[in-house]
Amino acid sequence: MLSEHVFKKYKVIGTSVSSTGLISYFMGPYVNSIQLKKEVTEESSNPQIELERINLLGMSVKDKILVNDLKKIDSMRPFVNYEAKKRKYFIHEELIKDDKIRETLNKMSI
Repeated sequence: MLSEHVFKKYKVIGTSVSSTGLISYFMGPYVNSIQLKKEVTEESSNPQIELERINLLGMSVKDKILVNDLKKIDSMRPFVNYEAKKRKYFIHEELIKDDKIRETLNKMSI
């Protein structure tokens, strides 16, 4: 009777941990917002952008990258369409509100 009770507790904990891990795996690359930090100038044709994501604990994570480092990829992993510095991202190109960022991504990442 006691072992059955302990087994149920571990089963619930295991289910909880594995579902949280799966959510983190699939939604970790999802980019919530993009900000243009350094615009294209005559001296620099490689602007810096900041990608904001949410981590496993629900905290905001901001990655600053150069647009030339961002490459469009074909991946079997769901919710991944870009990669930069060995980190994968999912960017909803249709939902980018800033025209400069959308134009920059369209020109430089493909």
